[in-house]
Amino acid sequence: MSLLQKSLQVGAFELSHRVVLAPLTRMRATADKFLATPLHAEYYGQRASPGGLLITEAIHVTTDSLAYPCTPGLWSREQANSWKETTAAVHAKGGRIFAQLWHTGRVASAAFGGRRVGASNVPMPKTDDDPVIPLTVEELRALPSVYVHSAKLALDAGFDGVEIHGAHGCELCLSRPFFS
Repeated sequence: MSLLQKSLQVGAFELSHRVVLAPLTRMRATADKFLATPLHAEYYGQRASPGGLLITEAIHVTTDSLAYPCTPGLWSREQANSWKETTAAVHAKGGRIFAQLWHTGRVASAAFGGRRVGASNVPMPKTDDDPVIPLTVEELRALPSVYVHSAKLALDAGFDGVEIHGAHGCELCLSRPFFS
């Protein structure tokens, strides 16, 4: 038996194999409300397997995180409800699914209605001219609660767990207050 075929304990879950679907940005959510669609249920359902684990594409935790068109969000009840068909499709095949939560920070775009924010005003290389707005101390302290809110919505939507996406400079906003 190859190592890929051996079981693996991941937190509370016993996976029957080690082939895990890694997150892939798909840009198939609705453009206006950033909702998951039936395409999400079809895509993840096709890839589910008994005892397997799928990690979703990155899911925004706030409008300030929006950086790309048609990427899903998870800050509203309506968005949580839109994921229920997807999680049900994965569970129907005996699989597990984690929501990857992200905040794009310095990569976010005002074109999608949010603000480009970060731990400082230093921009990411090769981004447009939107300025980076440094978060205040109060905003930094509040950011973990944004992730907690999205994580709770994820569990309500039927996800088995969450993964925190750490890139684009906003992980620096989280590291000390969130993981301390």
